[in-house]
Amino acid sequence: MLGRARQHDRDTRIDAVEKMLRKPDGVTPFATWMRMLVEDLLVLDAPAIERRRNRGGELIGLDVVDGGTIKVLVDERGRRPMMPLPAYQQVIKGVPWADLTSDDLIYAPRNPRSNHLYGYSPVEQIVVTLTTAMRRQATQLAYFTEGNTPAGLLSAPEGWTPEQIKDWQSWMDAKLSGQTGERSKQLWVPKDTKYQAFKDAPIKDEFDEWLARIVCFAFSLPPTPFVKQVNRATSDNDAEQSEEQGLAPLLLWAKRMLDSVVQDDLGHPDLEFEWNPAREIDPKVQAEIDDKNLRNGSETIDEVRERRGQGPVPGGNKARIYIAQGAIEIEANDAAVIASAEAAARAAQPPEVDSGNGDDEDPDIDPPEGDEDA
Repeated sequence: MLGRARQHDRDTRIDAVEKMLRKPDGVTPFATWMRMLVEDLLVLDAPAIERRRNRGGELIGLDVVDGGTIKVLVDERGRRPMMPLPAYQQVIKGVPWADLTSDDLIYAPRNPRSNHLYGYSPVEQIVVTLTTAMRRQATQLAYFTEGNTPAGLLSAPEGWTPEQIKDWQSWMDAKLSGQTGERSKQLWVPKDTKYQAFKDAPIKDEFDEWLARIVCFAFSLPPTPFVKQVNRATSDNDAEQSEEQGLAPLLLWAKRMLDSVVQDDLGHPDLEFEWNPAREIDPKVQAEIDDKNLRNGSETIDEVRERRGQGPVPGGNKARIYIAQGAIEIEANDAAVIASAEAAARAAQPPEVDSGNGDDEDPDIDPPEGDEDA
């Protein structure tokens, strides 16, 4: 969402910018395009976008480039070269492919460092933990695919020869292997045969939860789906923290990057990119939010109806502030509207009665029994 001008006086520039951002590279929808960027951001911290221009130099597309192929260049002072010198070099399969200037490429790591040319992604920060988790999963897979530990052992009666034990094993295998029905039946065995069960190795324990917590912490996500059951209050708190610490900074990074495109590349310094607020899933909660936004003038009736998939109504494109005496339309002079609303609110308050004697109590009202001075 750009600028979010009122529907009746919407700037035509907003429509043009939104049309471009709907498919930034001309093919990929915005959500999928942003996913590719976020992938490079979280894995490499090297999101890269190539500006595609027409012959007149106007920006006509934003192509996501594999950040792993971008080599950052420095000048003799150790800083990024300025125009017209190339600031980046794309290397594909070890071969320099193209030299790119800062006007050609948007290179926007989220976590840059003063002592490195490249950013520091969450995956790089927990690479040892991730390696441990991968080897842990490989061990768990081998338990099912290559493990040779049976469920238990049968001890043959005393005096049996190895040949007799071998024959008994062959008979048991032929009778029970792959025979689910036979396994559910009682089986007569020689006297003094004993069974010794083996204790299975734990497939999942607290160590797996610890690994999951570290990974979720690095990505600012709640570990709730990967740990033991917690109460609902804790789960809701984890979800709120993940949105505040994980999603909000990510949205802010994307906003700053897209603001530079809108303001610098497209030449609209008075416009800015803004995310549409996420809708509440609970209809009752969303209705309360809509009601508050309508009453304080943050949204118009048509904007709420448009979000719900309904058509406009007469007069619904005007923002209003609702007070006890009714609705006040917000005009160009917002200060006058607020002053009018405050005056109306003061007028609605009952007048103060001056008793004339400086006491807070009404002298005509007798005090309750038991309160008189003795």
